[in-house]
Amino acid sequence: MPIPLPNLDDRKYDDLVEEIVSLIPRYAPAWTDHNASDPGIMLIELFSFLFEAMMYRQNRVTEQSRRTFLKLLNGRLDGSADLMTDLTVKQAEALTIQKLRERYRAVTAEDFESLVLAMDEPKMARVKCLPGLNLEGEDPGTPREGHVSLILVPFKGEGPLNRPVPSAEDLARVSGHLDSRRLITTRLHVVGPSYVSICLSMTLTARPRESVSLLKARVAEALRRFFHPLTGGVEGRGWPFGRAVYASEVYQLVEGLDGVDHVDSLTLYIKEKGVFKDSGRLIPIGHDALVDYEEKNTMNRIRILNSHG
Repeated sequence: MPIPLPNLDDRKYDDLVEEIVSLIPRYAPAWTDHNASDPGIMLIELFSFLFEAMMYRQNRVTEQSRRTFLKLLNGRLDGSADLMTDLTVKQAEALTIQKLRERYRAVTAEDFESLVLAMDEPKMARVKCLPGLNLEGEDPGTPREGHVSLILVPFKGEGPLNRPVPSAEDLARVSGHLDSRRLITTRLHVVGPSYVSICLSMTLTARPRESVSLLKARVAEALRRFFHPLTGGVEGRGWPFGRAVYASEVYQLVEGLDGVDHVDSLTLYIKEKGVFKDSGRLIPIGHDALVDYEEKNTMNRIRILNSHG
């Protein structure tokens, strides 16, 4: 329920005169004539009358005053100086409140991400804000006070489908959009994501009477979606930035599929200097990076054994 408005004019003329007269002995003890004929008492009554009139108006704000307050809050509604007069006061108040609730200034990481995702063009699938870093610098991992880096992942962009990258035009438009909304001391860097190329070698056992070809296609599709920058991850919202690839999560994913009895072995590979190397039980991913699952690489193998149990 709404908070009740306080009554600001609850004191009347007689209350004001009585209160002021009661204070005379404290502040002016030599003033002993408190009769109505006294010039001082006459002035007290005059000021009490004027003050009562002022207090009466406090709870009775005129329509013109309301419109003036709205202009202080919102300036010109929708950029038109005449639109204010075309709206009722209640309509103008509702529109002003709606605009005040809209996010405009970029201060927090959430502000930057929300403002970009709200853009009509270019439309981004994901945005990651990393405060305190300059991803365009020579040492992107070193903290930089006052710097903010924004990583954009488009729905479709340059590069393969499994590693979308925003175009130079998209980066420029987003940077220009945020330039007027950032704090003047913030140095903004808008970049695309970096990708860590991975693949794997897996051997699994199928359940009895399971089609090997269909199961292999099912496993390949599950892995493809799991590592994808837009549909990957445990929650299916895209592989999280900086999230390492753990063998245990791949085991859990594959063994949860229909037709899979168990996974016999799994080897994870990471590409370093153009060559895939055994990465053990996990693949580290940089805080600004996503996963590029190179499914068609010759090192990537899915082997399925028949179960005779």
